[in-house]
Amino acid sequence: MLLLLGLLLAGCAEVSHQESEVNVNINETEILKIAGVENGSVEELTPQNLVELAKKYPVIYGSLPNKTLYQIKTENTLIIVDAEEKKVLRKFRFIGINLGG
Repeated sequence: MLLLLGLLLAGCAEVSHQESEVNVNINETEILKIAGVENGSVEELTPQNLVELAKKYPVIYGSLPNKTLYQIKTENTLIIVDAEEKKVLRKFRFIGINLGG
């Protein structure tokens, strides 16, 4: 009886662990929807990546929360999304300027 109870509890713990992993994994379609775009390349920005990117591009990546965010690049836009809070943190438009003649 104790063995059966132990196996049952272990099984419940495993299911709970799997459910938490599912909640952490956010699919690209959901991220694009949060950003309000239909397509684009989605890239995960980890806290470690953000520190390095903020050194090189402080206007874009500086002062962002220290957690995993997502970056979406479209043909002319860069969007940084907080998928947990379901909101856009930064949005930039690319503007092509040709200084040559």
